[in-house]
Amino acid sequence: MRLGPLLLVFATSLATVGCFEVPTDVGDDSTSGTTEGTTAGTAADGSTGEVDVCPEYCGLIQDVCSAEQTQYTSEAVCLAVCADLPPGSPEDQLGNSVGCRRFQSVQASEAPDTFCGAGGPTGDGVCGAECEVFCGLAMSVCVGDDAQWPDVPSCLADCMQFPDDVEYNASVVSGDSFACRMYHLTVASLDPGVHCPHLPIDSPVCV
Repeated sequence: MRLGPLLLVFATSLATVGCFEVPTDVGDDSTSGTTEGTTAGTAADGSTGEVDVCPEYCGLIQDVCSAEQTQYTSEAVCLAVCADLPPGSPEDQLGNSVGCRRFQSVQASEAPDTFCGAGGPTGDGVCGAECEVFCGLAMSVCVGDDAQWPDVPSCLADCMQFPDDVEYNASVVSGDSFACRMYHLTVASLDPGVHCPHLPIDSPVCV
């Protein structure tokens, strides 16, 4: 499910966590709060501040979601995608954030068929509505000469037309589907020049 029946539930939370807000001035010391891939918390040495939650999340989901439930082709891809997701809070159970995906990945250790999708990059309508997640990542990953859409609304309009009859996992590398385009978006986080052109409706690969 992409926008699906949970969209109304997430309308408020999406605005709160900025599900497809393109980060600007990342690393600017003048900004306050957390940056992508980090969340406020306590470090191992007892100090407080921003904690990078991506290594824990990626190690967990790579361990518990395998075979047909694999969400990322490698931990490196997971880390790159995670850096472009809103960090959220460690207590998140819903909404487009790393915190929510980590929570769902913990649940996946007991029931991978049920929770791996929500713990993965799409959010599966639980950790964000899928088209909003897709377009948020596309706006962050595919920029400059690699950009495929001028803005989020244009991306959303196209995403709504992607066939959604194939369940996403990291092995769906071809065929005309949302799942194929999400796969290429995840690997574009490491190689945008090759994979960003595979995202649009007229994708040369997802056909």
